[in-house]
Amino acid sequence: MVLAVAAVILPPSAGRAVAQEPDTIEALVPGHRSISLNLPDGGGAMFGIWKVHSANWNRGLLVNASVEAAGADGVTGNDVESFGLFVGPAFRRYIARSGPVAPFVYTDLTVGGSVNRRSATGDSPAMHVWQAGLGASLGLGAEWFPLRRASVAGFTGAHLSATVGRDNSSATPATAWRVAAGTMSSTISLQIYF
Repeated sequence: MVLAVAAVILPPSAGRAVAQEPDTIEALVPGHRSISLNLPDGGGAMFGIWKVHSANWNRGLLVNASVEAAGADGVTGNDVESFGLFVGPAFRRYIARSGPVAPFVYTDLTVGGSVNRRSATGDSPAMHVWQAGLGASLGLGAEWFPLRRASVAGFTGAHLSATVGRDNSSATPATAWRVAAGTMSSTISLQIYF
């Protein structure tokens, strides 16, 4: 099994230093697919399924899920739970494909929601807050291909979001709308092409 994976990922010249010709990143051939896993940065785990549509376009569907179930919150002693799910399309437009590094412009659109709950104990009331929202990101990044069919990508940029939330913690539930703009934290992803 390990040898089969190595045969797919490693180039035929593994062990020898070979210069990659410009515009010959083997994984970025139209029709190739890939899976990606973003390294968590506190916002949950992001998983993606991608397809190379042309020499310069890679399109994906991203799923960002977060689950946190903590015993006591450390302040009130209440049990805390948090669940979130966001999905949406993402796009990478490659600016250049020379050598093993391909710089790109990154965009995505997301839709999803989250629920936060805290149990009631003593003088502390129960909390139940939900949010739903839309988001869009625009950034710059680069994808490095140290192996024939595996890459490490990183990007950063700006993010715009609109959310609506409802707090059912009190006798009179409150609804709030929010629009926010800011920078994305740097994101690092591992990608396997097939």
